[in-house]
Amino acid sequence: MRPLEILTIILIAGSITALITHKERKIYLYLLFATILAILLQHFYEGNRWQFAFAIYLLPASYVCHRFQEKVINSITKIILVAWLAFAFIIPWAVPVFSLPEPGGNFDVGTNTFHWVDSTRLEWFTNEDPDDLRQTMVQVWFPGKNQPDNEPEPYLDNRKMHCPRGRVMGGSSSINGMVYVRGHAKDFDEWEGLGAEGWSYQECLPYFKRCETWHKGENDYRGGKGPLSTSNGNNMKLNPLYKAFINAGKEAGYPETPDYNGKQQEGFGPMHMTVGNGVRSSTSNAYIKPAKNRSNLKILTGVLVEKIILENKKATGIEYSINGEKKILKAKREIILSAGSIGSPQILQLSGIGPKSVLSNAGIEILHELPGVGENLQDHLEVYFQYHCKKPITLNSKLNLFNKGLIGIQWILAKTGLGATNHFESCGFIRSRAGIQWPNIQYHFLPAAMRYDGNAAMKGHGYQVHAGVNKVSSRGSIKIKNSDPSAKPSIIFNYLKTDQDRQDWRDCIRLTREILSQPALDEFNGGEANPGMEIESDEQIDSWVRANVESAYHPSCSCKMGSSNDPMTVVNNVGQVIGIDSLRVIDSSVFPTIPNGNLNGPTIMLAEKMADAVLGKAPLKPLDLDVWIDSSWKKLQRLAKPKREIISD
Repeated sequence: MRPLEILTIILIAGSITALITHKERKIYLYLLFATILAILLQHFYEGNRWQFAFAIYLLPASYVCHRFQEKVINSITKIILVAWLAFAFIIPWAVPVFSLPEPGGNFDVGTNTFHWVDSTRLEWFTNEDPDDLRQTMVQVWFPGKNQPDNEPEPYLDNRKMHCPRGRVMGGSSSINGMVYVRGHAKDFDEWEGLGAEGWSYQECLPYFKRCETWHKGENDYRGGKGPLSTSNGNNMKLNPLYKAFINAGKEAGYPETPDYNGKQQEGFGPMHMTVGNGVRSSTSNAYIKPAKNRSNLKILTGVLVEKIILENKKATGIEYSINGEKKILKAKREIILSAGSIGSPQILQLSGIGPKSVLSNAGIEILHELPGVGENLQDHLEVYFQYHCKKPITLNSKLNLFNKGLIGIQWILAKTGLGATNHFESCGFIRSRAGIQWPNIQYHFLPAAMRYDGNAAMKGHGYQVHAGVNKVSSRGSIKIKNSDPSAKPSIIFNYLKTDQDRQDWRDCIRLTREILSQPALDEFNGGEANPGMEIESDEQIDSWVRANVESAYHPSCSCKMGSSNDPMTVVNNVGQVIGIDSLRVIDSSVFPTIPNGNLNGPTIMLAEKMADAVLGKAPLKPLDLDVWIDSSWKKLQRLAKPKREIISD
C-alpha cells in the first residue's frame, strides 16, 4: 500500500473510534477534516483509488451519526450507529459480477471487485473466506510496458491482444469467470491419439469425478466428494432469458443436454460454474487453504523464479529472487513447474531448456535442446452478439449503485441472489459443419448487454451471447527475448492464420444469428445491435471478426505432452521433461491440443491425475461409460432443420 492509502485508513478508523467512544466531539471533527484532506491529497497525487468508494459511504454516514448523537446518546443508539457504520464499511465490497475489464475502470467477478490503476496494474479486493472480510491486493499481468505483451497479431489487423495471468494464490482460478467445462470426451481421446498414453476420456473421467462436488450429487459421470464445488448458480430461476436461449437452440435444430459435463456435451442446457454456497471455489479455496498449515508445506509469496538449476541433465534446485535478494532452493527429490502456459516455457527457456535458436538469440547457454518448448501455443477467441431486449428484465437495470448495494447485502447475509452466480447460467455446444464428430463452437449466454468497462452497451435493456470457435488449427509460440527473468517474453498466437479457422468463424457468426432469431426469443428480441444485420458477406464477417474478436484467456499447449518419438514433445505422459531427470511440468501448458471449453476444469483434472504419478500411485481404474455422439455427424451439421431459417447471400 502507498503511504496516503495507509494514512486514509488510519484516519477513517480513528474518526469512527472517536465517534463511538468519545463524548468530546471535537476530536471526531478534527479527524474527519484530516481524513477528507488525506483523500483529496491522494486524489491529486495518486489518482482515484479504492478509498474513494470507501469514503462515499463511510464519511457521510459517520457525520450523520455525529449529528444524531448530539441529541440522543444511550446504549441502544450506539448499537444502531455501530450497525449503520458497519453497513457503510461493508457495502463497497459487496458488488456482483457484470463485466470484463478495461483499463481505467472497475469490473466485478462474483464477490470480487477489481480496479484498474493503469495499463499495467490491477488491484483486487476479494473475500476469499466468507467469514473473513480481509482485503487482498495483488498485481495481475496485462499488456502494457511492464506486462507480457503479445506481438502484433498478423491475421487480426496487427492488433495486440491481452494476455492476463493470475498472480495470486490459486492462479487464474482466483480471477477467472468461474465457468466449469470439462471438455468433450473426444478431446482426451485426441490427446491419447497424439501420443499422450493413458489420457483417454475413460482414463480421465475418474479424476474429473475425484476433483468435484457436484451440487446435484454424485452419479456415474459426476463427483460428490471432491474439493471443488460445482453448481448452476441460481439454476436459471432469476431470469426467463436463460431458458429462452436454450429453447431457441432447440428450435434451431440442436439437441438439449441436461449435463454437458456428463454423457452428452453437444446441445443446449444449463451452464456450470465453480461456485459453492454462493462463494467462488478457486483452487486456493479448494486445495491450498485446507493444506496451508501442514508441517511439510511452506508457501513463499512475492517470489520471482529466475531459473531451474541443472547438473548433468538433472534438475537439482531453483534460483529465485525475493525482495531483490537472490536465493537458491535445493530439491531432495524433484521439481514441479506449474507456472502456467506462459510462465512454464519462459522458465524452461531461461534455464537453458528449449529451442536452440531461441536460446541463442536470448544469450542463454544451451543446456538441453528441446525444440517444442514454447511452441504449439493455442487459445480460444470469442465475440459478443448483443441484442436489444423488449422487456425490462435484464441485468442492465442492476448497474446502478443502489441495486448493487441491495445485491451485495443479500449476498453478505445469505450468500444468495445475483451476487452468488457468474451470470452465465445457460450455454450451448454445436458443430459448425457436417463431417466433424464433436462440437467446435461454444456459447455462454448473459442476460445483459455489457461493455468491457462494466457499463451498459446500449440504452435500455439488452442481452448477449459469447460465441467462440473452440477447436483451432492455428498455432503460436512463446519466446524469451533475453536472459533477464523479469523481462516479458514475446507472445504470438497467430490467431486466424489458417483458412479453416477463418471459415469456422464465418459459420459461427451465421449459425449464432440463426439461433438468436428463433421464435423462442421473439418476445424479447428487440433487434440485433452487434455486429448488426448489415454484417453478412464473407468479407464483411472476416473484417468484423478481425476487429472485434477477443481472447477468451485460455492460453495452453506450449509444453505439450506426447510421445518421445515426436520431436516437439516437451513432457511425457506423467509430466516429466524429456531428457531431464527430476523435473516435471504440470499445468495447462502440457495439453497436446486445446479442449472444447474453458480450461479450469481440465487443468485441475490433469493436476489430480499427475499427482498420483508424482506419489508413485497406480492410476485410478478407467470408467467404461457411453458418450453421446450424433449418429449422423458425417452427413448432417445438426439433428433437424431450424424452425426459422436465416438466408444469407
